[in-house]
Amino acid sequence: SSTRAGARAPSAAAVAWADPISWEVSSSGCQADMLGATVGKVKNAGLLGWNYNRANYKYDQGLRWQRYTTGRKMAMAQVGMFRQDVTDLAGVSMSKLKVYGPIYGIVITVCVTVFVEGRSGLKFPGPPVFISAIYLQCLCIGMSFMALATWLLFHAAM
Repeated sequence: SSTRAGARAPSAAAVAWADPISWEVSSSGCQADMLGATVGKVKNAGLLGWNYNRANYKYDQGLRWQRYTTGRKMAMAQVGMFRQDVTDLAGVSMSKLKVYGPIYGIVITVCVTVFVEGRSGLKFPGPPVFISAIYLQCLCIGMSFMALATWLLFHAAM
């Protein structure tokens, strides 16, 4: 090979490095030093990346657990508020039903009095029998509904 004057010939290691066919991993020479330095850098970069990602992962896990438990606490509080709302709405009905109880008792008392007498007014002559039968039948149906309402009232208000 021809060389110019004053130019140095390339070393055998440089020629071997420039020729990809002759690349080999050996324990001697410039190739081994370069490869070892590269492996060391990659290893350090990998450890740095691992430790960096591990720290981020652990930090994210703490935040994720905190977000999960906060969400559960909010859900339990929401259920508690719903139960309180249902209790308040049912309390309105129960307080009103306690007012209706004595009224139902008075109405049933009047119905029983009319059944005992057989008609509503005793001062005047009685109505015809078929009208009294219709009247007493309607009164019996009304008293049945009033007894049912009283029974449901005691179940709802107690």
